Amino acid sequence: MKRYILLRGESVNKLYEIVKMLESKDYYVKQYALDALRKFDALLPSCVSGLLAFFAAETDCALRCSVLKLFTQKKIGGHYLFFAEHITNCEYLIKNSFYDYIGQTLETGAKDFLIKSYYDETDPKVRSKIVKTIALLKYAADDFKLEKETLFDFLNDADARVRANACSIKADFNNIIIRAEFKKLLNDASNRVKADAALALYEAGDSEAAGYIAQKLSSASDKMEKSSFIFALGSMSKENNYNIVKKYLSDTEHCVRRNAIISAGRIKSKEAIPDLLDLYMLEQKQCRENLSKIIIALKSIDELDSTLAILDKMNGGGADEFARATLVKVLAHFASGDMAHYIVSYLDDSDARVRANSIEAVCFLKERGVVNSDFVVKNLLISMCDSNSRVVANSVRALYAAGVVSVISVLREMLLSNIETVRGAARYAASYFPEGLLIVNG
Repeated sequence: MKRYILLRGESVNKLYEIVKMLESKDYYVKQYALDALRKFDALLPSCVSGLLAFFAAETDCALRCSVLKLFTQKKIGGHYLFFAEHITNCEYLIKNSFYDYIGQTLETGAKDFLIKSYYDETDPKVRSKIVKTIALLKYAADDFKLEKETLFDFLNDADARVRANACSIKADFNNIIIRAEFKKLLNDASNRVKADAALALYEAGDSEAAGYIAQKLSSASDKMEKSSFIFALGSMSKENNYNIVKKYLSDTEHCVRRNAIISAGRIKSKEAIPDLLDLYMLEQKQCRENLSKIIIALKSIDELDSTLAILDKMNGGGADEFARATLVKVLAHFASGDMAHYIVSYLDDSDARVRANSIEAVCFLKERGVVNSDFVVKNLLISMCDSNSRVVANSVRALYAAGVVSVISVLREMLLSNIETVRGAARYAASYFPEGLLIVNG
């Protein structure tokens, strides 16, 4: 179904002007136009026609991918046959963007085309994307029928990525032949295929699959092997699986820790909350690779219990300056409007890092819509007089975002300071401002 929104007046004129820019000979003008079109809620039919003509005439791979991604983002369906005519000899990136488009716009009528494309395609990267697209369409539409012989071809493909994606296709596990094909993959050479096959069997009611994955994980030595089995355990969402996943939160390999964090969030065991907070503190001091993943996992488990655990840590006697500075920013991801004043109380902390991070936390509260601009101005204006340059620079950033534009002059002066720490603090705050706003001479 095509999705259009009627636009009027200036918006229509601006939209036509942007589409007209696609006729330029300049690559960057065309790139700008495609990026600008993403900001519109939807596109008029005449603009869609212009984009299709541009796609057919354009030779640059990146720009053609951008058109497909734009159609995918706007959910503009009904054009897969047009795109199919123009991607026959294209790079795999364009083909994969095309199959993403079919999957995301739920073009269920493309089944025969997809199956034929699978058998005709020689690039395994593209074949795996085709199979993933078929899995999406079959999951979305009960009337999307797939012959078991075709499914068996997917499951026995020479490429492991294809076999792994085939495991996510919704199949009739009451058919003993189909179930046997999936069980055969438990002995596959690829760890990901073994994990995905076990997950498919588990979701079909085979309770032994979880034990199989746990056993494989216990004997795994390779980091990718561990990652695959940990991810599968998390997807099984059994609460007692956390006891297995827990020890991998401290693994030396980043990819293993990442999947352990993701799995902890999916399993939703509240026992994981203090462990994840401890890991956050540790990663904050070291690699900082998984901080956002930890926040997402905590939110997934239980926002209220995670909030209470953060408060317990902040109020505990062992919370040093580093812990307070870290936790006040973490709290901003969870705090409600009623808790905003608790974060503000840390603006009076004796440690400058805590005060600076408290300002960043208030900024984030405003970004989340928890507090308004008046709250920011009322509570942060005094921080402009702080003795620490980072606190002052963060205050400028927060107040400017709240509408007090005159404070920008303070940051300009800091950027011209003879003291490196002052300039450094100002540069950090300036990175959050629009490009070109803080150009200074000297």
